[in-house]
Amino acid sequence: MKEEGHTIISTDFHEAYRLLYLIRAFILKNLSAKEREELDAWLEQSDENITLFENLTEDDQVENTMALYEQMREEDALRRLKNRIPFVIPRQKKSSVRIWLSVAAMFIILVSVGLFIYPKSNKKLEQVAKAEKPEAKPAEEIRPGGNRAVLITENGQRIVLDSLANGQLIAGTGVVKSSGLISYDGQAQPHNTSPVFHTLVTPRGGQYQAILSDGTKVWLNAASSLKYPEVFIGTDRVVELTGEGYFEVAHNSKPFKVKMDDCSVEDLGTAFNINTYKDEGCNKTTLTEGSAKVTTPLASKILVPGQEAKVENEKIRVVPADIEATKGWINGKLVYRFTPMKFVLKDLERWYNIEIDNKHLGTSHLKATIDRDVPLSQMIRILEGAGDVKLKWDGTKLVVLP
Repeated sequence: MKEEGHTIISTDFHEAYRLLYLIRAFILKNLSAKEREELDAWLEQSDENITLFENLTEDDQVENTMALYEQMREEDALRRLKNRIPFVIPRQKKSSVRIWLSVAAMFIILVSVGLFIYPKSNKKLEQVAKAEKPEAKPAEEIRPGGNRAVLITENGQRIVLDSLANGQLIAGTGVVKSSGLISYDGQAQPHNTSPVFHTLVTPRGGQYQAILSDGTKVWLNAASSLKYPEVFIGTDRVVELTGEGYFEVAHNSKPFKVKMDDCSVEDLGTAFNINTYKDEGCNKTTLTEGSAKVTTPLASKILVPGQEAKVENEKIRVVPADIEATKGWINGKLVYRFTPMKFVLKDLERWYNIEIDNKHLGTSHLKATIDRDVPLSQMIRILEGAGDVKLKWDGTKLVVLP
C-alpha cells in the first residue's frame, strides 16, 4: 500500500510483537541465550529503548505488559491496533527503513502502554489518557529507587545491568554482575598502551555499586556517573565523577584521583564521599578514613578524617564533617541535621524520580533519620511530622503547599 511520496510500512506490528515476546520471556525468566542476545542488541540501540524496557518491566507495569502481549497474540487485536495507528514513513534508503522499523515498533508499544488498559477479559481496548501526560498514580504506588544502572563501554555498547542475571559475565568486558554490584574478573588485559574506558550511569531512582579492576569499591547514588578505565595502566589511577559517589580506595603504589568539573581529589590511603550535584551549590568531599588532597586551579588542601572540603568558585573551605549523615545513603538512610528543606526535596526528586513544585517553600529545616526504602506516601507523612512543611501529591508531582 502506497501514498504519493510515501511508503506505508506494514511489518511494524510484527516487530512490536517480537519485542513484547522477548520482554515477556524476560519477566518470566525463561529467555534462551539467543533471545537474551536479541534483547540486548535491541537495548543497545538507544537510550529510548532502555527507558521503554525499564517502564515495561517495573513492578506496577508487569501485569499490563503481560496482558498487552496476550492481546497482540490475536491476529484480530493486531489488525485493530494497526488500524488505529497507521505509520507513514518517507521513502528512505534500505538501512534507514530498517532504523525506522525499529523506531516505529518501539513507538507502537509506547503508545499502546501509554494510551490503553488491557483488561484480562476480551473487552475492547479503552483509551484512558493522553500519551503526552504522565500517568497519575497514588503516592502509595510511588516506590523509592533501587539497584538500576547502565554500563556504557568504549565502543558505545549499553548494558542494562538490572536486566542481567546474577553471576553473568558480560562478554568482552571482564565484568561480572552480582545483586546491585558489578566487579571485574581480573582477566582483562591492557589494550596496548591506551586505556579502554567504561562509564557506569545511574538514573534518577537508581543506585549501584562497582568494584574496579584495582579492587577499589565505589557506590554511586542516583543521577550519577563514573567514567573509569577497564584496566588501570600508567603511573596513576584516574576516574571521573558526576553526581555523588562513595569510594573505598584499594591500597596501591599508584595514586588514585577523582576528577570533577572544577576540582580533583587525590587518595592518600582513603575512604571518602564526594557530592558534586550541580544543584547543591558546591562540590563537597567528606573524608572518613586516611587522608586526601583536594585541588583546584586556585588552591589545595589536605583533609584528615572528619573534615569536609567545600569547593565553590575554585575556592576550598574546610569544615567539620558529619560522617553519619554523609554516609547515610550508602547505609539505606536519609540523615538530616537541621538541613534546609530545599535540599531534602532535591534528594526526594532524585531518589523517587519525581517532579516537585516548591515555589511555596519557606525556610523550614529538617532534623530526622529516615529509612530510604519507604514509599512516597510514608515519606510525605514523615516530612510533615518532622518538618515545618505541608505537602500534597497530586498524582503526577509533589506540591509544597503555602
